[in-house]
Amino acid sequence: MSQAEPAPAAEPTVTLNGVSYRISQLSQAARQALAKLNETETAIQALQQRLAIYQTARTAYTQALGAELPSKPSNR
Repeated sequence: MSQAEPAPAAEPTVTLNGVSYRISQLSQAARQALAKLNETETAIQALQQRLAIYQTARTAYTQALGAELPSKPSNR
């Protein structure tokens, strides 16, 4: 029984404005910019997750406050 050779891995690419570029063919400056872009995207995702947590907490605290307030507001 012979083993099939593994298919070659696709070369990594980046797509910008609908055009795909092989990473191996990018200049050093383009690779550095791509790395910074990836870092920025990761930071944005982390911030969006934190924002979702705070928005959920705000909703819970608003509901808890509503439950603690008297049913009739006092007119002072």
